[in-house]
Amino acid sequence: MKILDCTLRDGGYYNSWDFDYKVVRCYLETMAESRIDMVELGFRNYVSSDFKGAHFFTTESYLTRLDLPFGPEYGVMIDASMFSSLGQTASSAIKELFVNATDSRLTFVRVACHPSEIKLAGQIAKELKLLGYKVFVNLMQISLCKDDEIINMVEVISKWTGLDVLYFADSLGNMKAADIERTIGLVSSCWDRDIGVHTHNNMGQALSNAIVAKNAGAEFIDVTVTGMGRGAGNAETELLLAELEASGFGDYDVFPLSKLVMKYFQPMKAALGWGVSLPYFMAAKYAIHPTYIQKILSDNHFGETEKIGAVSYIPRLSGKSSYDYRVLNDLISFPAVNEQDSDLKVNDISSIDIEGCISAVLIGSGEMATRHIYAIEHFLQNTNNKVFALNQGIKQINSLIDIHVISHNAKQINYQHLLKGLEGYVLAPAARFAPSEIERLNTDRIINYPMTVAAGTFLSDKKGCSIPFDLTAAYALSAIVALGFTKIYLIGFDGYEYADSRQKEMSELFHLFRSKYPSVDLVALTPTTYPIIQSSVYGPIV
Repeated sequence: MKILDCTLRDGGYYNSWDFDYKVVRCYLETMAESRIDMVELGFRNYVSSDFKGAHFFTTESYLTRLDLPFGPEYGVMIDASMFSSLGQTASSAIKELFVNATDSRLTFVRVACHPSEIKLAGQIAKELKLLGYKVFVNLMQISLCKDDEIINMVEVISKWTGLDVLYFADSLGNMKAADIERTIGLVSSCWDRDIGVHTHNNMGQALSNAIVAKNAGAEFIDVTVTGMGRGAGNAETELLLAELEASGFGDYDVFPLSKLVMKYFQPMKAALGWGVSLPYFMAAKYAIHPTYIQKILSDNHFGETEKIGAVSYIPRLSGKSSYDYRVLNDLISFPAVNEQDSDLKVNDISSIDIEGCISAVLIGSGEMATRHIYAIEHFLQNTNNKVFALNQGIKQINSLIDIHVISHNAKQINYQHLLKGLEGYVLAPAARFAPSEIERLNTDRIINYPMTVAAGTFLSDKKGCSIPFDLTAAYALSAIVALGFTKIYLIGFDGYEYADSRQKEMSELFHLFRSKYPSVDLVALTPTTYPIIQSSVYGPIV
């Protein structure tokens, strides 16, 4: 058996393949000291449309600047899907990307492909073999294939000449031990060369599945340091080595990994957040591509519970098993919508009764709203205001909330069970929701307030609004202004750290609101870091 560490390649999904040179140098030294058999240094790609670090391209010129210690074999991965859009033959594309193996510091190249790309992968593998490389083919998303489909693919691949290793990847992280054993059996029934396995940790089984694969006869096992890899990550290098060392298998040494893990990779993991979690576990259960989860978890416009709601919503979408940024954009950043987009028979904003209300209260989800909940409850009970709350509000005062404001269907899905039990209305842009979603909330309670999102705008009337950012707070403020309120009390608008992008966005929102509506007073009654007037829910309300 051989261990292939692919940290610099798979881990790059978390830092855009931009590893600090000190980390790379320590990593390479450690791989050699731990006697790792093979190291995948990154991808090899053409020009990127946005910034990517050195290990996304892993060019020959970059390799000349790396100190590659003696011991491991070194290689890169290419993705067959990249070649399908090039408009040139596999032969010419490979010759642009690779030199002859005798002139390179690489000895192997892995070709990643989906089942639909087998023919293209075969052409690529043939060209790489002609250049003198060891060639591995990595079949992705094998868990979505039926047994007969796997056998048919392997029978085709077995007819290729010169392929060294056939890998399969548990791309969705939903394979169990029995699935690993069964797949190895299927592959080996018509493949007499080496088999490799790449496990993912969505269900916390990457390490145990790697060990199962070894015991079932796989000759190549993938690992990454601390499991760093796309989504929930992979089997951990240090844990597999510790397991093998304890069982007396091989000549690996786990001790050198300690410094690398503690000094560099544990801090990175704490900052970037790969590893087992409920969203990744749910992704495995629903066969969701891990990149969707990673993007949602890193989008700081979602709160923690809202992220679960977004993940729960993805299984309803088509194309969830293969990552497509357009699917994610539809979920996270909707295109502009207007009142013509929805035919649902729901109320409009004119149905909100504001008679006798002298001001509006908008309640956010900040910690300060919970900390000062008793004073807030007293204030709401003893003043005559129209009370709005972003999303679900706070349970203790939900009976005092008149309007729950939602602008995002992924968040709305998460709060359905809460909203059903409330008496207040729900203000939402109906065009952003499927009719079935609106009906589940009861159309009699929905107030449709159309919205568009356009940078630099902040306009509202009773027909709809145009807001500068896709933020529920902006949407709520527009609706409140459209109803004619000139004083708005804010509760639970705590703010974020100075460097947080959400702080900048919200601050810009309030600056723009003040410039567009100078006659409307915004007053925060709980502590805030936003550029708005500060008062106190404990004192006289001005």
